[in-house]
Amino acid sequence: MIIRRLLFLSLVALLPGSVWAEQPAVIQTDEVIVVFEESLRSAARDVVDIYGAVKQELETMLGLDLDFRPKVLLVSDRERFVKMVGSALFVAFAAPEQQLVVIDYTRMTTDPFTLRTTLKHELCHLILHRHITGDRLPTWLDEGIAQWTSEGIAEIIMDGKRSILRQATLSGNYIRLAALADGFPRDRRSLMLAYEESRSFVEYVSREFGPDGMVSLLEGGPHRHRE
Repeated sequence: MIIRRLLFLSLVALLPGSVWAEQPAVIQTDEVIVVFEESLRSAARDVVDIYGAVKQELETMLGLDLDFRPKVLLVSDRERFVKMVGSALFVAFAAPEQQLVVIDYTRMTTDPFTLRTTLKHELCHLILHRHITGDRLPTWLDEGIAQWTSEGIAEIIMDGKRSILRQATLSGNYIRLAALADGFPRDRRSLMLAYEESRSFVEYVSREFGPDGMVSLLEGGPHRHRE
């Protein structure tokens, strides 16, 4: 019980500010630790149930092992999550240094988001940062691969009715990948364009060279893109 309590306190301490509306609970297995409010106990069990299959799919796609036990925090209040992440565009985020995934569960029934695809997307970030560091994992590649593994789903709310990338390509106002190596822009349009460009590049590699080409890309470790 003492060890469980210390684990619980360390998990809560990972989050800035007052995230919880009620006392959080913890479910932990040999593979994953899930922290949640009691109202999300069913969702927490879903995370535990799907985790093994999601882990195996990611390891197969990436050729990399998920050789650690991540922490998944489910948040039940949209307003608190937005305050935490600092933007209303996001529905989840990963913190690789803490091997942590935080999900706004209120958006997990809003198309196109599901708990499974969102978990898969964020776990992909954790795996990539576990095995690839520095210049070998520019932000555009990190995000592009995460979208590729999660059926094109990003962790931000995109406008499914129009493609910003298509407009940018026609006008020539796209963002060079070199400018997306260390991070993404903050304004809404540029941020969505950065996500679309990242996904488009990785999907192109996948189409042209197949899954083996993607694994080779990761094994070789791309250097900063210089156009």
